[in-house]
Amino acid sequence: SVVGPPPYEPEANRSGARFGKYRLIREIAVGGMAKIYLAAIDGPGGFSKMCVVKRILPEHSQFAEFSRMFVTEARVAALLNHPH
Repeated sequence: SVVGPPPYEPEANRSGARFGKYRLIREIAVGGMAKIYLAAIDGPGGFSKMCVVKRILPEHSQFAEFSRMFVTEARVAALLNHPH
């Protein structure tokens, strides 16, 4: 999970849109509070690593309690490690 700063950029719905160091490839899912994207981190020499980016929906980004829960979720997710 990645925590994104408000405001929400509408261009993130386009394939290839940038979100920080991430290139958003396609939307995977939308829930009541966030969107999830298949994304990539591009490096030198054509290297690219696939990842998932979760972004708070704009209508929830202003609520401090929700933002704290989102960051907590990101910290827990960052502890996960899987070889595949």
